[in-house]
Parts: sequence; C-alpha cells; structure tokens
Amino acid sequence: MKTKIAVLLIVIPLVSVFAQTENVQPQPQPTEIQTPAQTERPQTAAEETRAVARSRREAPREDALVLFRQGNYTRAAEVCLEELQSSTRTRTQRLDSYVVLCWSLLQADRFRDVIRYGEEGLRLNVNDARLIFTMCEAYFALKEYQNALEFAQRYVRVAPTGDKLPQVYNYMGQIFLQWKEYYHAVTAFSTSVSINPNAGAVWASLGTAKENLKDVKGAREAYRRALNLQSYNQTAQEGMARLDRAAGVDR
Repeated sequence: MKTKIAVLLIVIPLVSVFAQTENVQPQPQPTEIQTPAQTERPQTAAEETRAVARSRREAPREDALVLFRQGNYTRAAEVCLEELQSSTRTRTQRLDSYVVLCWSLLQADRFRDVIRYGEEGLRLNVNDARLIFTMCEAYFALKEYQNALEFAQRYVRVAPTGDKLPQVYNYMGQIFLQWKEYYHAVTAFSTSVSINPNAGAVWASLGTAKENLKDVKGAREAYRRALNLQSYNQTAQEGMARLDRAAGVDR
C-alpha cells in the first residue's frame, strides 16, 4: 500500500509539469527589418557611367540648326562642338556641324573662331561653298580684305550658280572701293545687281564707284535706282545731292 502511494505521488507532479508545458505558447521570434541599403547592391563606378550614358542616349538630342534659326547662337555653337566630339558622326554630319558652328560664331561676332573652325571644316571638303562664303564674311568683318577677296573669288569658282553670288560680288565691290579700284568695283557691283536688282544698298555703292570714275550719268542712274528701292538710303541721297550741286541744280 505504501508503495502504491509513493508511485502516485511521483506521477502526479510529472503530469502537472507536462500539462504546464503543453499550455505554454511559443513566443514569435523578432523579424529583422532590412533597409534598401541592405537589400540593394550599390552600383559600381562603371555601372554608374553606363547608366549616365544610357540616359543621355535616351534624352532627345538638341538640333543645332533649329537653335540657330531661333537665334540661340550660343547654345547652337555648344551643341555643334558636342557633336564634333562624337566618334559616331559621319563625315557629312561632321561637315554640317562645322557649317552651323561657323554660322553661329559669325552671328556672335567671334570672327577668329569662325576662321579657325572654318579651316577645320574645309579639310573635310575643300569646296564646301557654305564654309567658303562664311570665311569670306569673317575676313571682311576683320577688314582683312585680301583674304576676304580670295574667298569671294573661290566661292565664284566652286558655286558659279550659288545663291550667295549677289552678296559675294557686293563684297568684292566693297573691297575694291576700299582700294580705290573703281573700275573693278563697278564690274563687281554691276554683276551683283544683275543677279539681284532689288538690292538698294548695292545700287548706291555702284553709284559711288561710277561717281568716282566721273561717270555722272551712270552714277545718277544708280543713285536713282537705289532711292526707288530705299528712299532713306543715305549714300544715295548724299551722292545725288553732290551731283546736283556740281550741275548747279537747286534742290
């Protein structure tokens, strides 16, 4: 009997312990919160460079010619210089970049830069009439008349039917006026107005050249044509007044 009571006393505490163990709920383990820095691998320098290059390729490219036509000459020149740094542009595309670059620099009165980049562009095509004419303009603006004349004559050779011929012959005439070579000036101005008879300023210059050659009748006619086109043309007004005074005409 004593043995049975001892066994019961041992079993009862064990059952109680097992019951307590079954009622205990497992405690949830804390979850580690990961930050983006922990989940994302940082980009290497090479990957960042490739990403920047990809974004630039995907961005719309600015058109230098459009910028030039909008009067944004500074940005147009910058875009052209960026284009010339690209190794993927064809020879023709590079030449076009030089042309728009020189046009933009000319409008910004950067005449030495026009000559510098114009010479580079002409290495791609020595007969590009656009660059040749722009070089003529730049040299004329710098009053380097011999160089301007050479480029004007060069334009006539490479583009005998070019759309800039009236301006080219006008430049020639102005140079010959500066040099007091009036016969050559008359020839150049006459050629210019034969192509574009609506250029009042050129008619006035033709009148000046003829007046210096004592061709009073020819000068008066040229001044008259100038005033018909541009009544405010000061050169023609003053020239006609001189001729009238010399003829004793009271105006």
